[in-house]
Amino acid sequence: MLGYIFAGLFAIASSWFFAKWRQTARDLAAAGDDFLTGLPLRKKFASMSELIFRTVKSRKFNSSDMFRRKEIRSEPAVHDLTVLMFDIDHFKDVNDRWGHDMGDKVLEGLGVVLRRMSRSSDLDVIGRWGGEEFIAVLSTNIEGASLFYLRVAKAFAEVTQQLLGEDRTLSCGVVELATESDSLSGLRANADEFLYEAKNTGRNQMIGARAGEKVSTAKGI
Repeated sequence: MLGYIFAGLFAIASSWFFAKWRQTARDLAAAGDDFLTGLPLRKKFASMSELIFRTVKSRKFNSSDMFRRKEIRSEPAVHDLTVLMFDIDHFKDVNDRWGHDMGDKVLEGLGVVLRRMSRSSDLDVIGRWGGEEFIAVLSTNIEGASLFYLRVAKAFAEVTQQLLGEDRTLSCGVVELATESDSLSGLRANADEFLYEAKNTGRNQMIGARAGEKVSTAKGI
């Protein structure tokens, strides 16, 4: 008798849990956030980053000297912007060796790292671009982006060491806003090209450029 009661209670609790999980997933999806990582998905990220891009570009190229001096007196001026594309190296190997549930935990871990490492700035946004690719738009120059990548790579290696018992690495491509003719979609495409160059020339590194000229290469861990 007690067995039937416990089975019934378990079924009710399980039903409630999965209903809650599905509702949370629907709420996050409606908000444009990824349920697994808590980061904005592509559509929401694109909208947020476009606003940031226009704001920074206006400050960088269209502000008068008088406005710049006033801005510097009142608050720190932000005139730099970089786009970073991240990819987990050999992610398929994680799924093949440990299963897709562990793969999800690795993705979730990177999401936690990216949220923790991001600065509390209205002019920074990080999102999940798709699969094991992540994207960031940061109000910093390419040198600042390089430091960000190194911090993220180190923290991600620590997370995967806890999950898998071994370090896992990240490749990254980064491009800095450099000319008034730059577009956000163009910067994203260029960052993606440098990401694939980083992966095709050894992985575990960041390759970056300013105005089409390669200016930065950083080893991850």
